[in-house]
Amino acid sequence: MTKEEYINQNSILFFNNYPKEWSEPKYQCEKCGGNMRRNEMIVCASNPPMFQYQCDTCGHVDYLNF
Repeated sequence: MTKEEYINQNSILFFNNYPKEWSEPKYQCEKCGGNMRRNEMIVCASNPPMFQYQCDTCGHVDYLNF
């Protein structure tokens, strides 16, 4: 295996296994009707844990426990 093949193989594995930052649309924004997506990289240290949701149109942020 050449150096280029090794780099290409590992870069494909890295990008396929890298966690997604934003989920698919979960519900509609109450302010503008856009798509609310959960930030998969943020979990608030509350009891129960809260997740950040953000509108991809207007930027409205909401926190839910699921």
